[in-house]
Amino acid sequence: MTQIERREKRYEAMADDLAIVNQGLIYTELNEMFSKFMENDGYAGMDYKPYTSPIEITLKLGKPSGMLEDNKLRIKQLISLIQMRFRLEEGSVSIFIEQVKNRALNAQIQADLIKEKLGAGLPVRRVVSGAIRTIMEGGASGAEVIISGKLKGQRARSYKVSEGILKHSGNSTKDYVKKGMSSILLKQGILGIKVGITLKYDPTGKVGTPVQHPSNVTIFSQEELEQMRKVKTAKPVKAYSHSK
Repeated sequence: MTQIERREKRYEAMADDLAIVNQGLIYTELNEMFSKFMENDGYAGMDYKPYTSPIEITLKLGKPSGMLEDNKLRIKQLISLIQMRFRLEEGSVSIFIEQVKNRALNAQIQADLIKEKLGAGLPVRRVVSGAIRTIMEGGASGAEVIISGKLKGQRARSYKVSEGILKHSGNSTKDYVKKGMSSILLKQGILGIKVGITLKYDPTGKVGTPVQHPSNVTIFSQEELEQMRKVKTAKPVKAYSHSK
């Protein structure tokens, strides 16, 4: 490989890395815009597919009825705003709405609910304990809520409550732990809110994660083992075509 070829290959790799970084910046900006625009609709995140045509954005909402009123006027406004901001052609963005089925297991929705209750003047301990109870009753394996700021007095501190199994490191945190953050401005200052939820294993993926945890051990019965052996030793059936 000549020096020119090596240089071109290096430039191609740099261009790919730059494209990934740009898509990450776009995702961050869109997520921040949606969280402000749909604060009262229970915004709980989004799925962003930039390499499809048109670009697909799926919004996860706890209360999607507000976005579907007036012939989906707010969705059309969002599409126009995104196309103007990123200089995209007309019709190059599609937005879909997905309702969050179990709001108790969504960390971002729980963080926003805590924010609303703190803004209404409820005590911090009461709000946090209520959120933990709601999350655990919803079917979570563990929950953690952290409130940081000037809770009492002029000195800032953190108030943390946790229950159940909590995972803080390892690859399993990507599949099992969901996190949400929010903040609220009160008279004494800004309070930060962090919510962490550890999901249970659920093969269907409805009330948990479909990914099996590596530390869990599954013991099969003798009948299941025999059935698995039959599947492994079964010979593949050949397909024959008969032409006249």
